[in-house]
Amino acid sequence: MTGHWFFQLADCGPKQPYRETMAAIVIGVGLAAFLVERSQMENGQWVIWGVASVINGTVDTARTKFRSRMIGVMFGVPLGIALGQFVIPHTSTNVTLATSAVFLTLVSFERYIVAYFFRCTFIALAITLANHTAGVALERLTHVLLGGLIGISCVCWRCIFWRG
Repeated sequence: MTGHWFFQLADCGPKQPYRETMAAIVIGVGLAAFLVERSQMENGQWVIWGVASVINGTVDTARTKFRSRMIGVMFGVPLGIALGQFVIPHTSTNVTLATSAVFLTLVSFERYIVAYFFRCTFIALAITLANHTAGVALERLTHVLLGGLIGISCVCWRCIFWRG
């Protein structure tokens, strides 16, 4: 019965080193959590999620993810704020629709950069419609960028210093 599929499950390809990535995640998320707590940031979860999202796999995949998140947040948040301030009326129905659209971005797009752009747009729109202000939505922009920078720094640290 050695030809049965169940016995071939152990052959899942070459092992990937995970210790380096785990160390980068622990350091990055720990640093982000420390900064969030130390400076008492509102909505600091965006910084921490930014770190955790960027640190993945190789330097190339981390760089691609950081670039996608940077572009998505830098263009999506201002668009969401503009729509919420000048185009879409501030009603509870529109807040509900914008919030629902956020969740649809998790499954509606194949390309991450497109999904993240629309996610940031709808998050900023929902925040702006609910609060009648752009301040919290702008925090999304700065916090995601800060988290991404911390994450990409930890990936670079991992590649430079871990192998020694």
